Amino acid sequence: MKCKLCGKECRHLGSHVWHAHGMLAIEYKEEFGLDHSFSLIDDDIREKLSEANLRNSKQNRKNLVVGGKKHRFKKGRENAGGYLSTQRKRRIYENLAKMNKRKKERCPVCNMIFDKLDSHLYNKHKLLRVNSNFNQNGKSTKS
Repeated sequence: MKCKLCGKECRHLGSHVWHAHGMLAIEYKEEFGLDHSFSLIDDDIREKLSEANLRNSKQNRKNLVVGGKKHRFKKGRENAGGYLSTQRKRRIYENLAKMNKRKKERCPVCNMIFDKLDSHLYNKHKLLRVNSNFNQNGKSTKS
């Protein structure tokens, strides 16, 4: 794998980025627009780590249990439901901002709030909204 900061070829890019550039892997991924699940290690290194994990799985399970209680996630602790990357958080906030920009109107019949009140009035109540800028003769009241 090639480092986008200095151009050096590395087999474990996350380690190189930390030691050579003082940057966390997640910061590196964000700077270059990589997804948070993008792997920064070579496939052969990943296989070796996987094999070592399988060999030591019994000890790893023992390490997760302390005094009969699993200690990895504690009740009431933040992020116990899972990790949200900064990219995912940014997308969520962008979607929320788009939703908040939409004009919402309250239905005068059922008192519910809708983004598209005209279609709700027609589909649910078989009503058409009349533009109030016109008088009975069809002349515009705006000057």
